[in-house]
Amino acid sequence: MREGCDPRVVADPMFLAHPASGRYAPLDAELYDEVATKRLRV
Repeated sequence: MREGCDPRVVADPMFLAHPASGRYAPLDAELYDEVATKRLRV
């Protein structure tokens, strides 16, 4: 698990249960940065 969940490093598609929409959203670099900087709480 060296890559963690950073979409810039991991080639496989990842999804996140988005708290605002209540749906799964593709975990892209922008969404990852929002979670990593705690602008979006999951």
